[in-house]
Amino acid sequence: MSRDHEKFLCQIQALGKQMRALEISNLAVQLEQLRASLTNENAGPFVLMLAIAQQVLPIKEAYVVPDPLSDEKCWEGSGGWHLVLFSENAPDEIGLLNLRNRLFDDGPRSIASRFEVFSYIKHAGYLGQAMAVGIQIPLLELHHD
Repeated sequence: MSRDHEKFLCQIQALGKQMRALEISNLAVQLEQLRASLTNENAGPFVLMLAIAQQVLPIKEAYVVPDPLSDEKCWEGSGGWHLVLFSENAPDEIGLLNLRNRLFDDGPRSIASRFEVFSYIKHAGYLGQAMAVGIQIPLLELHHD
């Protein structure tokens, strides 16, 4: 092995260790901030999103999960907490577009793109995954005036 090659490998290893240490430090700071906070600020917006979704689709179950369940990008938002909705049948493209438009028009813009909708019949695996890693949100009893 050449001397330059060894230097190159040492530099990679040193940088890798420094990057890992910085990530650990940043996560420790985030953990302390979470411990000091009273709640997650997105709880209210997710409940509002659920209320809007229930007006558009016949939702049977809803969960908030730390990351999207599917590999598909959830509109523009791909990372962080997501609202996962289950109905008997997944909506067609028009139903999904109606939901997306309502969420963007009436919902909180900061998380309006962080949702997924599945059929609990056709996507039982996603339902199981949501149950395992997520928090179930009770469906709202909406009264129409």
